[in-house]
Formats: sequence, structure tokens, C-alpha cells
Amino acid sequence: MEEVLSWLRQGWALAWLGFVGALAATIRSLYATERDRQALRRSGLEKEKLELEVKRLRKSPEVVADRGAIYDRLRDVLRQILSVADARLEQVWELHEIRHDCAFRFPDDVTKGVQELIRSVVALHVTCQVMESKRLRVPEEE
Repeated sequence: MEEVLSWLRQGWALAWLGFVGALAATIRSLYATERDRQALRRSGLEKEKLELEVKRLRKSPEVVADRGAIYDRLRDVLRQILSVADARLEQVWELHEIRHDCAFRFPDDVTKGVQELIRSVVALHVTCQVMESKRLRVPEEE
């Protein structure tokens, strides 16, 4: 009889230890989950702060003046290209510099528009080069 009681006590002790171990693992898991949730909330707040700072900086007088300078550079390059209906590589490089400067001062749609403009100017440059090479190869009589 004592052996049975001893065995039951050991069984209850083992069950109790298993329960305590499972409870400890659950508590650790809950603690890690709460820690991750708080870190995610803090990172969300940091992101909101950065977005507000970017919006504030985009409206600062220095950035507005930089935007005006970028518009002037873009207007000058487009005037040069459209006046002769041809594009030189220097103008393509200037457009790339303008696109790079736009990335930090304008919304993404403006930067994408300048990127599309670059593609069009490169296509114009290549087309003019092909036409010029054909004109040089084909005699005037033909």
C-alpha cells in the first residue's frame, strides 16, 4: 500500500513539475509577445515621427528654394533639347542629376515623372543618332 501511495505521490510530483514547466514556458512566451508588440508600437511611432519630419522639411524655405532651382535646371535642359529637337549625352547626365536631387525634395510621382522624361530623352538621342548615321551612309542621289 505504501508503495502505491509513494508511486502516486511521485506521479503527482511529476505532473506538478510538468504543469509548472508548461506554465513557465507560457509566461515566457507571453512576455516575448508583449515585448515584440511594444517594440512594434515604438517602431510605428518612430515611423510617424519621421514622416512628420519629412513633411516639415519639405515645406522649409531652404527646400522650397532648392525645388525652385531644380525646376529652373529642368526648364533649361528641356529648352535646350526642344530648341534643336535633339539630345546630347550631357543633357541626359544633367537629367539624371536632377532626378537624384528630386528624390529628396519632391514626392515619388515627381521623381517617377523625371525618370520617364529621361527614358524619352534617351530614346530621342538614340533615334537622332540612328538617323544621322543613315544619312551619312546613304548618298544624296539615293
